[in-house]
Order: sequence, then structure tokens, then C-alpha cells
Amino acid sequence: MIFSNLIAGQFVQSDDGKTLNHVDPSTGQVRGTLPDSDILDVVMALQGAHKAQATWTKLSFAERAQFLFKIADLIEQKAEEFATAQALDVGHPVTASKLHSIPRAVTELRYVGRRVLDLESPAVLRDKSISFESRLPIGVVGLITPASDPLFNLVSRFAPAVVIGNVVIAKPSRYTPQTAELFARVTVEAGLPPGVFSLVQGRGDQAGTTLVQHPGVFAIGFVGSTAVGRQIHAQANELLKRTHLSLGARNPVLIFAGVDLAKVIPQVVEACVGTHPSLALRGSRLFIQESIYKEALELLKPAIEKVQIGSPLDASTKVGPLPNEKIASAYRQTIEFASKQNGKLLLDGRGKPETLSPAEKDSGFFVKPALITDLTNCSTLQQDEIIGPFLNTASFKYQHEALKHANTSPYGLMSYVFEANGAKAKRVATSIETGFVTVNSGVPLLDAAVEYEPLKNSGLGRIGGLALLNFFSRRVTVAENFSS
Repeated sequence: MIFSNLIAGQFVQSDDGKTLNHVDPSTGQVRGTLPDSDILDVVMALQGAHKAQATWTKLSFAERAQFLFKIADLIEQKAEEFATAQALDVGHPVTASKLHSIPRAVTELRYVGRRVLDLESPAVLRDKSISFESRLPIGVVGLITPASDPLFNLVSRFAPAVVIGNVVIAKPSRYTPQTAELFARVTVEAGLPPGVFSLVQGRGDQAGTTLVQHPGVFAIGFVGSTAVGRQIHAQANELLKRTHLSLGARNPVLIFAGVDLAKVIPQVVEACVGTHPSLALRGSRLFIQESIYKEALELLKPAIEKVQIGSPLDASTKVGPLPNEKIASAYRQTIEFASKQNGKLLLDGRGKPETLSPAEKDSGFFVKPALITDLTNCSTLQQDEIIGPFLNTASFKYQHEALKHANTSPYGLMSYVFEANGAKAKRVATSIETGFVTVNSGVPLLDAAVEYEPLKNSGLGRIGGLALLNFFSRRVTVAENFSS
């Protein structure tokens, strides 16, 4: 397959004709090419974007919202295509996409489209003046999105940016060319004017860096690793360019005595190695109360072993391959390192899953879940972000110990608490240093209408509700003297 850019309403290759290979993570085989875009491609996208903004900003919020509703309808109609695209791009199981990624993207588009209609601030009358606040677009904004949950991460930034009146240039992960192009084609089918959304595919150090450093791009929305996020923030700061960063995670899971382990363990497995396509939202550091620690591990180990690993196109698959060989190799090296850190490997994680076909075992980027105990809390394996189904566990005796363990982390995105007593669960949840806490559920209970704020190295800027609508808009307050 040959994947394309979308520039000024046209699906094109890179200007110099250079391409990158796209590798199917299930087979390790090249399945297509995508443009290896560079500075000139971004500049051409910028020209089309600036031209489009002149008319796009003249539309009302309600008129722009209608495009979001059309795009939402089309994504819903093409759910099977998007699920297949994410499976072939980065190995997300089709079941995960249909349960989580696609419905969340559709919900986000519709929520933003409805909510933008409430943003006009009423006029405030004073003795001799009238004041009102107007929300205006920033201009051209750049979106840089990851391999993890590619559709939702693109849609959740695209929707608030364009409905405010901005125009968008997106540089998705080089590993998600089919999902990105499919979304681009949906925007065209929905009638979005040429240049309002541009797609520039390729490497981050080429097209992505150009977006960040070009003075014609006025804001950056980035979703990805903390290391790259720091670089983007530093580069954007030189131009005083506003940035919104959603970064890494190493999410804690706290399990307290008194819960029904027979019900809780499947939820824990879902939280850590389950169907949700966003790797950043998964739990990975398990802290279990001492009195139930042994029993919990005895249930947890076989429950993880039963998780179906295989082709992401198979409806029964819970865990597909990792997105690329680099990530898979780093995962295996992490387990090798763990075996030398005085930890006990309850599930080794090295080698290929036994359930795979011979072709998948030979070349695919499949890994097995790893479960390790007895790591010290200051171990780098407790602190560093690890992409893949890597779980480490430790016990605690008292609540304050659990919180200390959970909060000893450079990250603060998501946490999970399993506690039978509602009042205690609330106390624990408000003491954990993460922006979002899910209680007694293995699926993140995210709501498009609710704002939350990643802490520490997990990001800069609030997410959900009006947060991104606010980020992608500039407010102008006008005070008019009517006494004369």
C-alpha cells in the first residue's frame, strides 16, 4: 500500500519523492510506504493552511460544529475500517478499538461540537461601560500524535482546535500511516474545506521538528514520550509558542484488604494488560496489602497467563504485538535487566507466546506479559516508563505506605484503587499524586465532560471538558464606553 499526505485538499506524496517503509507489527514484513516528509512539505501545508483560515474563521461556531458532527457520523459508519487500520498499523486488537478507541473519538467530536455553542460569554453591564469577552482562534496549530491509540489522540486535539476557528497540520506517528490517512479522507468526505486539516506524514525529527520550530505555527499539541515532550517544550519556548503536552506514565494500582479478590483480579488484569488501546492509561505498578498479598498473586499469575495474545485482527485477541521492533527489543532488554535486579520473575515475559502461529512467532513483534516481585521502590524499573505488559508488584502493611509507594514516581497521569469501603477509597484517591483516579474498575472511567490534569512528568495542561477548547483559543475582552 502507498500512504499519502493531505496538503491543500490533495492527497500527495512528499515533494522530493522520499518514502519510509511501514512494517506490519504482526508479521515484521513491509506492507507499504509513507511519505518521508521534510521542511518543504510542511511549508506547503502551511501555505494551504493560511489560505484556508481566511474563510474558515468567518464561519460561526455552529457552522464549524456541523463539520465535527459529520466527521463523527462517518467514523461511526467506518468503525470496521478504523479498527482494521489500527490493527495493521500498530497491532491494536480490533476488539479494543471497537470497545474504546472509536466510541471515544466519536463521543469527543460530538461533545466538543455541542459544547462550543456555549462558549460565547454574556456581556457585563457596568455604570458607564459594557464589557464582553470574545474567543478567537490562534491561527495555524500543529498536532504531533503517537502510535498509542492513534485515532483518539488525533481526534481529541483536532476537534477543539478546528471548531474554535484554527486550522490544523497534523504529524502523526510514522507507525500509524493508514489510520492517519483514513481520518484525513473522512475529513474530506465530510466536506471540510481544503487546508483546514493537513496531514504531513514522516519522521519526528524532520516534519515534527519543523512544525515546532516554524514561526508560522502558533501552538503545538503533543502526545508522546516525556523525553520528546521536553525537547518540544524547550524548542517551542524559544519562540514563546504555547504548548500542550500529554506525556509518559507509570501508573500505580492499589489493592486493599477487604475486597473480593475473585472479582478484583480480573479488573486488575484488564487495567494492566487488557483491551484499552492507550498504553499511557494502563496500570503497571501493583501495590497489594500484606494480608492478601500471597492470595492475590496466586490468582493474578494464572489470570494473566490466560490472556489471549495473537493476531490483532482476531476478535478474541486481548493483546496484540507491540508497534515496532525497537519497542519490542527494549521490552525484552528490560526483562533481562529485571532478572539481574534481585527481583523474582513470576512470569518471565521473554520469548514468544505459545498461542501464536509459526509466522507470527518468526517475525511479529509479539511479547508475553512479565510479572516481577520484590523490586526495591527506588529501582529504575519502578521509576522508568516501560512500554509493554510489564507489571511489578510489592506489598504494603498500612495505607500511608501504599500512598508512599504510589507517589514515589516521576509520573502522575492515572491510578487505580480497589477498596471496598467507599469513604476510604475517596481518601486514598485524593491523596494519590495523579491527575485521574479510577476506583474499583479496570477500565479508566474517563468522561469527555470532566477535566483532569496530568501531574509531574506526565504532561503540561489540562485535558477534557473545556480544557482543550480553552488552550486552542485566545480570549479578547472588549470594554466599550457608552456614556458619551
